[in-house]
Amino acid sequence: MKAPRFGPMLLAAALFCCLLFLPERYWARLLPADLLAKAAPSGDLGRFKNVLLQDGAYTQGNYLPMYGSSTIGIFGNYHPVNVFPEQQGDPVPFLVGQSACSSIIHLLNFSAVQGALDHKKLVFMLDPSDFMNPKGMSDQRFGQLYNPLQGYSFLFNSDLSPEDRQREAGRLLQYSVIKKDPLLLTELKGMADSDFEHRLMGILMRPEAYLRMKILEKQDLLQAWRFDKTLKPYQRPTLPANHSWNELLTQAEKTGKQQSGSNTYGFLDSVYKNNIAPSLNKEKNSWKPGSYLQSVEYGDMQAILDILKKEQAEPIFILLPRKGAWSDYIGFNEEYREQLYSKIKGLVTAEGFPVLDYSDYAYDPYFMRDPNHLGWTGWVHVDKDLQNYYEKAGRAG
Repeated sequence: MKAPRFGPMLLAAALFCCLLFLPERYWARLLPADLLAKAAPSGDLGRFKNVLLQDGAYTQGNYLPMYGSSTIGIFGNYHPVNVFPEQQGDPVPFLVGQSACSSIIHLLNFSAVQGALDHKKLVFMLDPSDFMNPKGMSDQRFGQLYNPLQGYSFLFNSDLSPEDRQREAGRLLQYSVIKKDPLLLTELKGMADSDFEHRLMGILMRPEAYLRMKILEKQDLLQAWRFDKTLKPYQRPTLPANHSWNELLTQAEKTGKQQSGSNTYGFLDSVYKNNIAPSLNKEKNSWKPGSYLQSVEYGDMQAILDILKKEQAEPIFILLPRKGAWSDYIGFNEEYREQLYSKIKGLVTAEGFPVLDYSDYAYDPYFMRDPNHLGWTGWVHVDKDLQNYYEKAGRAG
């Protein structure tokens, strides 16, 4: 009787382990060359949640990841995806944002791409409305935007301080989708709770959690490959050839005037007709301060800043204004707004990161298209300032 031959079996097992535990980033080289170009401007929810494509924006090509919520997904002629590629050598914006997406999701985004951020440039949009919700992101919206791979990557992120890890683990435990994952729930309780039993269970289950993360990475890889067939190339509108920034600004003012003629606030006509006009009288002086300067968002943002600092990333933050005339009408006066701007900006600058502060543009009628979203001239100013900033940073480097 011949002795069993274990060599091929051991070789197969070793190969399987290598494929399973090889970092997901190494598989990015196998993705189709044009996939990132198609993914960069896409607002597809699945693309937004895909970690490998976001990682690729840092490690492949000339991409500039831009993080935010709904404002970066509202395209117009002056949006960066339409303006930047017109300028030779400009970075291509890679959009990472969805409606009502706040800092807790972006914290998970950055946790999942740990190691790719080293000295990499990125843009982060600071929307004051995100910081006016004391409880942070809703349970339903978090569940819609959450990717389990991000949750498990958070467990193994070494950039967070013990305080950040404990606080943010507690934050994640509030959400229903987290509570439905027994393994992740056990790990997060071990991080958030000082109870010995919870910590011990977290330690004992850590190897299983790591294995689960590696399996999710491979699922994320397969999903990225599928996007090559489903995502279509983005068709940009035609802008004037060899345009200057002043010419674009003049054109944006003209467009804004044409598209907001139905009201005195500078709202896009359709927004005013459908969302503002029906309850206009009720909105007057309807805003109440409450605890508008207190929110869990500040803790989430601090954790983001700590990751970016530890990774030596090179972010620039964009502080959006609230629409001045409308804010005054509803009672959210300039004094209150300045307190909010100051607190948000101070959090970022305290860590040494630059902020493009547009709060002085609150009364520019075409800077914002509605109470919260950048409008015609707003995007032109942002485009110009981003290009100037990174040109100077490039020369300094």
